Amino acid sequence: MPRVSICLLSYNQAEFLRDSIESVVAQTFTDWELIVVDNGSTDESEEILNSYEGRPEIRVILHEKNDAPTKRLNEAIAVSSGEFISVLYSDDFYLPDKLRLQVEAFDKLPSDYGVVYSPGERLDVDTGERWIDATLTAEGPIFDNLLTEFSARRPINPISPLIRRECFERHPFYEDIFVEGELIFFRIAMTHQFHFIPQPTVVMRDHPHNRGRAVKRNVETLLIFLGKLESEHDFPESSRESFRIMRGDVYRFGMWWGIRTVNDPAWAREMLIKAVKFDRRQALHPKIILGLGLSMLSASQLRRLNQLAAMIRPSRGHSNHVEH
Repeated sequence: MPRVSICLLSYNQAEFLRDSIESVVAQTFTDWELIVVDNGSTDESEEILNSYEGRPEIRVILHEKNDAPTKRLNEAIAVSSGEFISVLYSDDFYLPDKLRLQVEAFDKLPSDYGVVYSPGERLDVDTGERWIDATLTAEGPIFDNLLTEFSARRPINPISPLIRRECFERHPFYEDIFVEGELIFFRIAMTHQFHFIPQPTVVMRDHPHNRGRAVKRNVETLLIFLGKLESEHDFPESSRESFRIMRGDVYRFGMWWGIRTVNDPAWAREMLIKAVKFDRRQALHPKIILGLGLSMLSASQLRRLNQLAAMIRPSRGHSNHVEH
């Protein structure tokens, strides 16, 4: 029975899939199993996966139809056997010491620690640029940190953590939400402590097909998730006020993205009204004030304005570059 089970979810990313698998094979910690769930790929993914036939530490599950990643990940975890679980997506990869560093950390921690997490690097496929993503660094009981730090956009990288199996037994992915991603850590943080390792352990590719670019859908999914989170039995009563403020921030972000990215002024106005409803202080935020005026434009006017802004705005780059 391996100590670590890696659950790799794959869908139509044949160009990256082998690199993802080989990043597990190259780990300096060797007591692992890899469970690859292909979510109905129609490209050359199956051919690549078949090339690993005969490797007893690698198990492949193929599906004819695409379904919610939350459902597929629950499936992978159910057939896994490791003491710890690590999630990976087929367009991303691990750095060689990921599992070793995190298992060693767990071996020194009390049993109420459910997650060991790390920073992640980001790789722009088009330009080759590589940088370290901003991340939360809190340790111990971090639920309130997740709430209060949300507006700073320092999330836990979704593939960097190593997670104790009992966390997923208590908090399986919500299968009625298409993608839960790093939001699962809000739920785990209600019942378990977290430990942070400052060394980057994973790399996520930034490319045109990333689901993260579906801004409107992501905001709406996040709001559905927050509604479910607040009704959880484990939700701490002492965090209600911080949660309310965070929810107002989510609506404000939705408003701004509706204007700057989605070019949907009607949706932006809806988000603006709800932001102020949840937290009246949002009415004084500069982006709310500016957004109120911009949301009165038509979609075509907003699109032209955003195109103009993109042309004149200088590139800001990234503050945390790494060698590549």
